[in-house]
Amino acid sequence: MKNKVTESLITTLKRKVRPSQSASESEFLRRYYHRLSTQDYEVAEAMELRSMALHHRKLGLHKKRGEVIVELQNLRGGRGKNKGSRDKTIIYIVLDDMPFVINSLQMKLNALHKTPQRVLHPLFGVTRNSKNRITRIGKIGASGNKGNPGAGTCIESYIQFVINYTAEEEHPAIISNIRKI
Repeated sequence: MKNKVTESLITTLKRKVRPSQSASESEFLRRYYHRLSTQDYEVAEAMELRSMALHHRKLGLHKKRGEVIVELQNLRGGRGKNKGSRDKTIIYIVLDDMPFVINSLQMKLNALHKTPQRVLHPLFGVTRNSKNRITRIGKIGASGNKGNPGAGTCIESYIQFVINYTAEEEHPAIISNIRKI
């Protein structure tokens, strides 16, 4: 079942970036934002959402099994009217999927007095070569069922938290706490 909000985002992006948006990019964005809600989406922010998702994909391009990749990015106010238009800090995380990962990460952020305004947690079946570079990133099974992702493929979590704007001096402490998961 397709998410109407996600499909609206994809349609908006196809109009704004055509012809540079490939079918594989559209499919990645559809999977990345498969649970996007109306409260987290405004048409004016479509390009920002695209940029964030593609940045996240690039961040996970090289990863060793068991490695936790964390990056924080400060964004200054956008053009929209909703809560996404304020100054904010985006936390990008790429790690091997594990039970209760979101709950564990939220507890770490809450202990640092960082309350997420938005949480995205797409799962991808990822195949990597001998140099730990992605050779394939795709869905993990029918209807989101993890099942058997396939030989040589592991399930990775691409987690995005949006928190209130956080000074860059605080970023190392946040990264250090998240990597202890």
